Amino acid sequence: MAEFEEDVLPARRIGLVAGGLLLTVVVVALGIGGLLMFLRKTTTEPPTSAVERSALRPPLPRLQTAPEADLAALRRQEQQRLDGLGWTDRQAGLAHIPIDRAMGLLAERGWP
Repeated sequence: MAEFEEDVLPARRIGLVAGGLLLTVVVVALGIGGLLMFLRKTTTEPPTSAVERSALRPPLPRLQTAPEADLAALRRQEQQRLDGLGWTDRQAGLAHIPIDRAMGLLAERGWP
């Protein structure tokens, strides 16, 4: 029969070490919680400077705040130009006409 080593550490000693570790973890957690509560009460917001309080506008070009509305307005403007009459250069006698009419004239007369 093979000889084996008996339990070297009694169960009571293992329990004491585990309890001591658990107690250490609880004390550290409570200490950190108390420190965080203390710091939360004592810290205040830093004072703001005059520059931070003023409403500064960034230089041009600025970012769009409503890109969907800007795109819709651009498309509406372009569609009005395609469907409307108006001068492109009055001194040179250049005007723009509705795109459908221009395509009809081009088909009728051919490319100049």
